[in-house]
Amino acid sequence: MLDQKIKLIRERMVKEGISMLVLSPGSHMAWLFDFYPLPDERPCFSCLSLNDLSFLVPSLNLEQFRSKLNYSFYTWQDEEGPNAAFTKLVSEMSLPEGSKIAVDETMRADFLYLIQDTLPKTLITFSKSTVGYLRMLKTECEYQKLKKSALVADNSMKAALEKISPKISELEVSAIINQAFHEQGARPAFSLVASGNNAAFPHHHSCQDILEKGKPVIIDIGGVFGEYFSDMTRMIHIGEPSDRYLFIHNVVEEALQAALDKAAIGKAASEIDNAARKVIEIAGFGEYFVHRTGHGLGLEIHEPPYITSSSEVILAEGMVFTIEPGIYMPGDFGVRLEEVVYLSKNGPRILSGLSRELFVID
Repeated sequence: MLDQKIKLIRERMVKEGISMLVLSPGSHMAWLFDFYPLPDERPCFSCLSLNDLSFLVPSLNLEQFRSKLNYSFYTWQDEEGPNAAFTKLVSEMSLPEGSKIAVDETMRADFLYLIQDTLPKTLITFSKSTVGYLRMLKTECEYQKLKKSALVADNSMKAALEKISPKISELEVSAIINQAFHEQGARPAFSLVASGNNAAFPHHHSCQDILEKGKPVIIDIGGVFGEYFSDMTRMIHIGEPSDRYLFIHNVVEEALQAALDKAAIGKAASEIDNAARKVIEIAGFGEYFVHRTGHGLGLEIHEPPYITSSSEVILAEGMVFTIEPGIYMPGDFGVRLEEVVYLSKNGPRILSGLSRELFVID
């Protein structure tokens, strides 16, 4: 698998005119090497050229790297710093004059400065066109991991639905969800519970506010299972909902369905956003849809492709992303519904198995 990934990255490097790809500890390195070294202030790189692969590694982490990988390691100690070791690494890679180097876009600024200082005549770009591009195209194995992670989230949402009631707080609901993730061997990443007026804030932080009769509740949850994230949002209503609430809920559902209908290989990501936004605008709530329609999902909770009206990404088989339109009425309430979809040759596959119907709690 590693050799195949390296082959695909080098093909992308040739296409983009890139001589070296430099990754630091993070999701790119984890995706490529199935290894996630501790990210700290010590410069640590994998450096992939068209003919070589070497690592700059702090000496205290060398044995950890050797236990996972069998490549050339250029080590440095705290008392001497990384400059000499990195200079030797790049000199032995024999990069062409004026090379174009792609760096991990999540790299620390001081790491980037080390690269620029060592290679002042190179053109620095980002890795989104190489490893970033390939990470968008999930393999069958990754799809299965994401599907399992989504089912864990389903179960965690169900745990909340079974125990939610009036007079329970947002934080108590959040704790139920987090416990359900832990019980399934997953790590909870977030459990946003927003009731009543709080639901008008797309990124509300769960608090001690009590769920009340006659009020809607947004529950947006995500966790990590097998290193892959889940993300889903469902709506709950405490007591019977008003006609106004039901109308807005239905508009959001129609927007989500319109976006799903546009999710196809060869379409622009912007078409998905525009489809959802058009439904909400026609219904008269355009100004209250205040965020993008979706984002990619995988080893990170937010990763490419981003489903925005300005996106130039062309959808391809294997892409995984959320569709999550919302309407937020300041001082009143909000409605958001969210699915994660895998784009197959036959169209989008929804990863969750949980209904999007409004859950009404007496």
